[in-house]
Amino acid sequence: MINRSFYRVLTDIHNNFAVMDQPLVVNCTGHTFYIEEVTARSCRRDYYLIYLLNGSVTVTKPQVGRALRSGDLIVFSPGTPFCYFKPEGVEMEYYWVHFTGYLAPELLSQCGIPVNQIVTPGCDERVGACFDKLFDVFLTRSDRFGVQMLHGLSGILLELGRCLAEGGSAGERVRSRVSRALTYIHAHLGQPVSVRELAQAEHMSVSHFRAVFRESTGLSPQDYVTLAKLNFACELLRQTDMSVKQAAAAAGYTDPQYFSRVFCKHLGMPPGAYRLAGKLREE
Repeated sequence: MINRSFYRVLTDIHNNFAVMDQPLVVNCTGHTFYIEEVTARSCRRDYYLIYLLNGSVTVTKPQVGRALRSGDLIVFSPGTPFCYFKPEGVEMEYYWVHFTGYLAPELLSQCGIPVNQIVTPGCDERVGACFDKLFDVFLTRSDRFGVQMLHGLSGILLELGRCLAEGGSAGERVRSRVSRALTYIHAHLGQPVSVRELAQAEHMSVSHFRAVFRESTGLSPQDYVTLAKLNFACELLRQTDMSVKQAAAAAGYTDPQYFSRVFCKHLGMPPGAYRLAGKLREE
């Protein structure tokens, strides 16, 4: 995964400014993935929003001992010391934005987003789409950069506020997204099915898609695809006169020998023996 970071002042790596003569200003923003150990301790002059997509992070300040989990959000207020920690080997994928301006407190309040408190809007692809729009603003830096920056940040906060207002429906949205992926898998059993393409269709990272898919089905996406293809092949072997090679091709396996190896691994016998056993049971 490629980390993305965008800065308002390109010559300053911190962009830690308090701007009170403008309504809303984004100092910096990005989409970051960590697998190594992370410890962050600071006290900034701007607001710092973290929207966690995947993983778990322990926030020790200002909310002692509370874990930030997938779908959680926290906004650290200006002048508030904060600290969070992620051990090595645990994934951390998140969107983030540092912002300031005299309208920031009112906008957060109107969107129902508290500060210095972990809340759970849930993982929603529409929030990610809003961040991507803000990233585009920084990439293009048009003559309307200030207005577009304000609009982009407002869209993120409004979308997060909407998700918070919907409350428990976040889980239903996740189930709906997994259900769409399952429908696609079963409609394309004879074709290659890419986990990356499934994730992109739901506007999710591959790691986040794998996590919610496993939570919903108990299997990784790739294992589910494999078992769905094998179940389809078993049905063909039981109910048709297709050869093993034909059944393999219908299930998306162009190499019959590879199909036989996968079949034996999961079914405990080669395809031909499976067909024979089925006929013996019928007799």
